[in-house]
Amino acid sequence: MYLSEEWYRIYGFDPENGMPAWEKRLQRVHPEDRARWQGVLDQAINKQSEYEIEFRILFSDGTVKHIHTVGHPVFNASGDLMQFVGSSTDVTERKQAEEALRQAQADLARVNRVTTMGEFTASLAHEVNQPIAAALTDARTCLRWLTREQPDVEEAREASSEW
Repeated sequence: MYLSEEWYRIYGFDPENGMPAWEKRLQRVHPEDRARWQGVLDQAINKQSEYEIEFRILFSDGTVKHIHTVGHPVFNASGDLMQFVGSSTDVTERKQAEEALRQAQADLARVNRVTTMGEFTASLAHEVNQPIAAALTDARTCLRWLTREQPDVEEAREASSEW
């Protein structure tokens, strides 16, 4: 088995210490992703097929990296599976950018809802204020008719009966 310098860098192992044991590599896979990761590898081995998976690795300091791994089976002339050739890519920055985009979209949706509520509230206030303003105008008119030297009771009654 061969592991590249980049693999050691991504997974945080020191190449000077040699290839880490399978258990050490397995422990690096995030506990929530470990069974799925192992299942994909087992299936690829059993079916002698390609595999592709994204998963997380977890370091002892709590740092998490997102990894995208692909593997291809290599067969000898007899058709026997000899090995897998694969590649692991650190996609942490992409995942963080995707999460930032999702958060920005959620924030925008929330702002949109608040703006819509504000517009609805303003519209509702306008609809409520219109009849109140009309009633106030009629009440003032009614008072003017009643406070004249010769109160116009009939006009006041007519203005007040509209409501």
